[in-house]
Amino acid sequence: QESVAASLERVAGMFDAAAIRCCALKGPALSARFYGDAAIRQAMDIDLLISPGDFARETAVMEDLAYVRESEATVAYLLQHGHHLTFARQGVPLVELHFQAYAGFGVTLPASAVMERAVPYRFTDRSTVLVPAPEDEFVYLALHAAGHSFARLVWLYDLKLLLRRHPDLDWDTVAHRAQDAGVATAVSYATTLLTEWLNMPLADVAG
Repeated sequence: QESVAASLERVAGMFDAAAIRCCALKGPALSARFYGDAAIRQAMDIDLLISPGDFARETAVMEDLAYVRESEATVAYLLQHGHHLTFARQGVPLVELHFQAYAGFGVTLPASAVMERAVPYRFTDRSTVLVPAPEDEFVYLALHAAGHSFARLVWLYDLKLLLRRHPDLDWDTVAHRAQDAGVATAVSYATTLLTEWLNMPLADVAG
């Protein structure tokens, strides 16, 4: 997990040096904020949300770090039919560059709005990374858990820790963004499971 955290710092730092915005999804940035240590919450790869408008420069950053793209499909094909590009490098975790914030349940969440609302987080003494705004992150994490049928309880526990970190979460905003994206049912169900499985009543976290 320390290797995953170091990879995030290195890749995000290169994007920042190239004046390219990227936003950390899940992974060590989540672990550091919600669990108190970037290495506690297990992560197998690095997920970064990026703008799809400048793939040439974004790919050049990855190549400068000696990463190679895994898929042989063209970027144009992946933009139309996928939601991320995967880069690999021997001996370090995979890096997934997401050009959609989420794809599933018959909808896609564009990266643009989440990127615009992303907030800086001091990841280490040497680096700062962007992370989603709390309301966006709640929707994203709820969708991620729902999209995997809540197979891992830790995905709900991530949401519980998010709510502990942000007790003033704007629930109206969460509801509106989920509704606008067409994923209100999935997000609502995740909230229901938080109350039923993890004993966290909505009234306790929204007040």
